[in-house]
Amino acid sequence: MNNNPLARLLVQNFFSGIAELLQRTGRPGNVLEIGCGEGHVTDIITGTFTQSSIVITDIAEKMVEITKTRINKQENMQYRVADAENLSFNSSSFDCIVICEVLEHVQDPYKVLSQIHDILHDGGYVLFSVPREPLWRILNVIRLKYIKRLGNTFGHINHWSRKGFFLFVEEKFDIIDYRLPLPWTIVLARKRNSFS
Repeated sequence: MNNNPLARLLVQNFFSGIAELLQRTGRPGNVLEIGCGEGHVTDIITGTFTQSSIVITDIAEKMVEITKTRINKQENMQYRVADAENLSFNSSSFDCIVICEVLEHVQDPYKVLSQIHDILHDGGYVLFSVPREPLWRILNVIRLKYIKRLGNTFGHINHWSRKGFFLFVEEKFDIIDYRLPLPWTIVLARKRNSFS
């Protein structure tokens, strides 16, 4: 955990925004987390959805192992190594999908968005978060991080403003609610029902 009290406050506000929006999804039966990282958001997911079947994934096996160690494994949880751009789940497998701090790293975010749409039930929820640009870079420069990269964090290849990210999400989903904790955009969206 960061020793800087301001950084801790910003991160706590981020986690509070995630928790608030997850509460709005009700009681989903099947939940997928794409990109668990070290399991900080996983803590919130497992605490919120105690009765749900939860699949926790990350592209890096090491991150899956770290998260598995952090979280007390429950019968309703599975861990898998999975690439956000090549998900291998059946259509309409999940009622809720959480993908936080992943889309800025992928080569083809539109492909990921389409795959999420495919594996989510009609009316299902998806919770996204991404860094908010250009604010993210400005704050990095202020704290003297990634100066040679003009504040761009290593591995961030996609960049969205709040408005730009809303437009991106709305290509496939209806936005239900959002939070803007400095310096992130968190969006809760819902899959439109198909009538075909």
